[in-house]
Amino acid sequence: MLTEFEAHNKTTITVFNKIDKLKDSTLAKEVSEGVPNPIFISALKREGFGKLINKISTLVKELKPLTTSN
Repeated sequence: MLTEFEAHNKTTITVFNKIDKLKDSTLAKEVSEGVPNPIFISALKREGFGKLINKISTLVKELKPLTTSN
């Protein structure tokens, strides 16, 4: 899917929602195996958003500003 959007070489953030539904945390580890730095959130319990916001903030700071030519 990333290839279709020409985003396969772009930085991505993988977020797993509904983490509150898991009764066993080992399942989260299994599901996210092979995913670099997964972020787990629960919108219902409002958990994990701090990590997500920090990750987005870090990535935004690393962006190069767009320049326009005159």
